Amino acid sequence: MIEVLPAIIEDTYEEVEKKLKLVAPYVDWVQIDVGDGMFVAHRTWTHIEDLSSIHHSPAIDLHLMVEDPHAYVVRAFTIPQIQRITFHIESPTAPVQLRDTIKRAKREVGVALNPNTSLTQLSSFHGILDVLLLMGVHPGWGGQEFIPHTCERIREARELLGGVRVGVDGGVHLATGTAQSCVDAGADYLVVGTDIFNTQNPGEMIKRLRQLTPSK
Repeated sequence: MIEVLPAIIEDTYEEVEKKLKLVAPYVDWVQIDVGDGMFVAHRTWTHIEDLSSIHHSPAIDLHLMVEDPHAYVVRAFTIPQIQRITFHIESPTAPVQLRDTIKRAKREVGVALNPNTSLTQLSSFHGILDVLLLMGVHPGWGGQEFIPHTCERIREARELLGGVRVGVDGGVHLATGTAQSCVDAGADYLVVGTDIFNTQNPGEMIKRLRQLTPSK
């Protein structure tokens, strides 16, 4: 069964908390996006320490769309709900050092790749990476149109990285068929925002997405 992570990207903690509570009964993981207004144009809520106040939450994958992920990583280690930290390889930082810091803290390591970044950039992550997040849009805001060559990148990642779990974030929708296309290409999990939070029944939408299976 395909795994579905609701994508939460908001400007205030009140909205983050509201969405977390909305999907908590239906999922094991959520992805919370943090944008610094530099790496991506949209500055979101960034005070991740607020998450410590939530005691009944799904595991959190903290997706850092920031220039300096190191500044957030150490802070994230104080928050037990954050079980995975996903940072962009395009950030002007030392990715290997960052990877090792996350591993030492016994959190999962995720690396995100923008649509135009070659998968060859992952050569130093073989055997250590837990998940690869392929962006189906240019990061920073929701509602963008899915970039079709993302599906070929999923297939390439499956061949290149073996057992690493591959996720897709951005433009993933049930009605347009992009969710099905990602599943057909071999994605292990889908990060979905609009379809889940713009429906009156998020639980039913998550169920429908989970039921997707590769087309024959």
